[in-house]
Amino acid sequence: PTSGHTDDSYSISEFYQDIALSELHSGCKVGSFSVNTPASGLVTTDFTFMGKGLDQTGTTSYFTTPTALGTTGIVAAANGAVIVNGLATGACVSSFSFTVNREMEASQCIGSDSAEAIFSGKITCDGSVDVYLESGYISGLFENETDTTLVLALATGSEKDAGVMTFVLPRVVLSSATKADGSLGIMLTAAFTAVENSVTTG
Repeated sequence: PTSGHTDDSYSISEFYQDIALSELHSGCKVGSFSVNTPASGLVTTDFTFMGKGLDQTGTTSYFTTPTALGTTGIVAAANGAVIVNGLATGACVSSFSFTVNREMEASQCIGSDSAEAIFSGKITCDGSVDVYLESGYISGLFENETDTTLVLALATGSEKDAGVMTFVLPRVVLSSATKADGSLGIMLTAAFTAVENSVTTG
């Protein structure tokens, strides 16, 4: 979004019960997250954080009554779909992954043993999609330098009322389209970069 930003940070506690050690990471901001969708199996995500400081807080857990884990189902690639420019490509997508990165800098000041602030900068997004070569559609988008919309929709099950998580990249540019010409199926890997959407109305 171009407005309405918030400056969120989090405290993350680690408690090692076997050695009675409790540590608290304070002022943590999300620096990046990635989503990896294999052809089969569970979809995974990774987060990186940058924090202001680390303190040992005693021999018991810092958070005594943390919120219980949610009961929302886990999404799997078998219940997912990849949509290109609003249409199902008909291609067999083998994997889809992307990473969102945010520039971050910890302000280090003389006389302080922890960062005074975490500054945030530009956000970038890139990724790749692997498809079996069944047509020239994807490679044509790269060859013609066509701006493309990519949607990754993931459901928690096959039921009609299953929960759905959707990632929409409204404008991406394909930066490469390479083929692995093996003895069996030919795999096309297309790398992409998401850029600011020039269309702001529906």
